[in-house]
Amino acid sequence: MYISLDKYQNRIPELIEIGKTYAVNAGHEPNTSVGPLISPEAKQRVNDIIKSAIDEGAKVVLDGRNCKVKDYPKGNFVGSTVITGVEPHMTCYKVILSNKQCNHYLLIY
Repeated sequence: MYISLDKYQNRIPELIEIGKTYAVNAGHEPNTSVGPLISPEAKQRVNDIIKSAIDEGAKVVLDGRNCKVKDYPKGNFVGSTVITGVEPHMTCYKVILSNKQCNHYLLIY
């Protein structure tokens, strides 16, 4: 999802706190909000997108790349991520908007 910074600048702390509440776990576990990605390669692609945001000048204010799930140490988990300072020319903007797989990432531009 992406939102315009003009409208929500003062809500970024709230959005970060909401992102932190999402329960990351295996999809079949009770109360799971965010399940794993389908493969290690998919996880790496998402991690690469987040890294590209940093490399291109955006700021990752909630970073889900190092998400650990206790009972699934080899799981393909990426937690909620909030990226600010995103511009339409950035890779993260283009990829996340065109990819339904990345639905628990928030781009703020």
